[in-house]
Amino acid sequence: MDCRGCGNLNLMRRAKAHYQTIAHRRWEEEKAEEAEENSPSPPPSPDLRPIVVTVFSAPPAEDLPSFSELEMDLDPPTPKNVSQAVLDKDRVIPDSEEDEDDIL
Repeated sequence: MDCRGCGNLNLMRRAKAHYQTIAHRRWEEEKAEEAEENSPSPPPSPDLRPIVVTVFSAPPAEDLPSFSELEMDLDPPTPKNVSQAVLDKDRVIPDSEEDEDDIL
């Protein structure tokens, strides 16, 4: 016990008298203040607000063509298609066929 309120009384009388002294009461008050300053803060109160959960479902499955069906739609290059592409590359487009958006 660190309190300095004890005198030279015998043990039982000294303890009884000690708890009634002003020095002991001041010491108790100091210890209570220290405990308040050093005590941890109270735990935060739980958040009781309602929670909104938004669930996005997958889009409905559509009948998408398979990869083999897509390949069948594509025409393989033929010599005729290739020669047409070469001719179109060298062709000059007349002004009447140009897009209106190109003219600014």
